[in-house]
Amino acid sequence: MISEQMTADARSIANLNCVCLSTQSAIPGLTIYSGCQPAGLVPALFEPRFYLLLQGAKRMVIARQDIVIRPGDYAMSSLGLPFQTEVIEASLEKPYLGVAFTLDQAMVAEILLACPNFYDVDGSAFSSGRADRDVVDPVARLLALSRSPSDIEVMAPLLGRELVYRLAKGPMRSTLHMAAKGHRRFDQVRAAAEWIRNHCYEPMRVSDLASRVGMSVTSLHRNFRSITGKSPLAYQRHIRLLAARERVVTQGDTITTIAFDSGYASASQFSREYKQMFGVTPRHDSTRHDRSRRAEWCSRETEDS
Repeated sequence: MISEQMTADARSIANLNCVCLSTQSAIPGLTIYSGCQPAGLVPALFEPRFYLLLQGAKRMVIARQDIVIRPGDYAMSSLGLPFQTEVIEASLEKPYLGVAFTLDQAMVAEILLACPNFYDVDGSAFSSGRADRDVVDPVARLLALSRSPSDIEVMAPLLGRELVYRLAKGPMRSTLHMAAKGHRRFDQVRAAAEWIRNHCYEPMRVSDLASRVGMSVTSLHRNFRSITGKSPLAYQRHIRLLAARERVVTQGDTITTIAFDSGYASASQFSREYKQMFGVTPRHDSTRHDRSRRAEWCSRETEDS
């Protein structure tokens, strides 16, 4: 079902490297994930999006599920869900390739309202399974736009709408429906999660957060954990550490500075929780990044000489 042309189009967009990377394409909402070697289990955040595996294999631990997805399999999230991911099959000859399409809440709601027979009351924040031809086809045509850039402005929105329409007709419609507004408890949890993500460095009292979204503390804890798999405080810690790791590997700030900016009282507490989540210390990540930058600089110097 996944054609050679689809993988070729994805490869042409991807920034192929021996590490797993994401590449934002010129096609709005479309991101390519790639890697040339297996990568260990790492924490991440599954944003509201539809993901289709094109080549290789990937393990996901999410929403109390431990699954392996292979070419032609999909995964979809209706809000930012903490999860762990691991590329288990990838090589230079056949790199891991996946494509993700961001779910726009307004567009999803518009299509569902226009097609009331697609309404699904019992929604789920996450779903996965085998994608059928009706879903794969618009993804293939979105990827093909990389070969005709002049068509992107007109065709990308149309193909994006077709993809959402096809998703709404299929077994993943319950998760898609949760990406739109209309489920009170889910909307309240989504509002709480969005507030945490937008204010992740601020001190947070769960009682204040519950009041902000119109829930009792008990109800917020129960529903938040049921949907995201974490308590509000654990979710905040996950978001903080993901943002902190990005700073560790991309900026030259000291570990102590990043720790305090991330809301930690001490660098030692930050390092301890960082290692619990990522399996290595922040200093290890920082040192590894410095070596990579030096190697890249030396490579450029060699190429320029």
